[in-house]
Amino acid sequence: MIQQLDVIFATKEAQPGLNSRQITGVGLHGLLFKTVLPAYSSHEADWLHNHQAPKPFAMAPLYSAERQITGLRLAALNCRTAELMVHAWEQTAEKQQELALGRQQFQVAAVAVQPELSFSGLLQQARPHQWQKLWFKTPCTFRQGPGALPLPLPYNVYQRPVEVWQQYAPPSLRLPADWLEWCAQNVFVVQHNIRTVPMLVGQRRKMSGFVGQVRLEAVSQDDTYLRLWHALTHLLHHCGTGYKTTMGFGAVA
Repeated sequence: MIQQLDVIFATKEAQPGLNSRQITGVGLHGLLFKTVLPAYSSHEADWLHNHQAPKPFAMAPLYSAERQITGLRLAALNCRTAELMVHAWEQTAEKQQELALGRQQFQVAAVAVQPELSFSGLLQQARPHQWQKLWFKTPCTFRQGPGALPLPLPYNVYQRPVEVWQQYAPPSLRLPADWLEWCAQNVFVVQHNIRTVPMLVGQRRKMSGFVGQVRLEAVSQDDTYLRLWHALTHLLHHCGTGYKTTMGFGAVA
């Protein structure tokens, strides 16, 4: 199952959100694992923090038109994680707990829990489309040997959703073992409008990522693999891709 929730922030200042330039991936990760989740259950927070990859959640900032951070979007990829996330954030909102990111103070104004999705539902809705358009909303990059590659190569983009699917979907719905290889051979970037931007992982750690829109097209006529591509694209919207999806990076629409 897949559960998405939007956590909306409220600040005491005049601005509608938090200054994103003062917030790092480490800061967002710390807010989750040092403040919000342990206040509900330290045992469950430790379980999630120490979970093997692929982690059963993803996180991304929500932005205003002025690029202020107005909240967080979280996606839980199994029932245990969903229960922890929903209860922990709802408790934080009910208690009107004071939170901080860097030197910026705020509270949780609302927690909007979206309808639950299933992997079988993603497959039922999938169609054999030969193109997909992706919008990389937060900086994204991919591990490449000792370095990183800030480019939306289809094999790299779909590696995380494939890993998530194989780990968390019911065994009867597992993907063909060669799906990623099919993607590498049949799916191509045909149009893009991307740019590189800094990824503020920590106060002293910056990387280069990319944001923007990409159009992908497939040359294959295989309906089965095209339907799986469509289903994985929907999953991509929830699980993100690339480096540090649990710190707010690699969010895709």
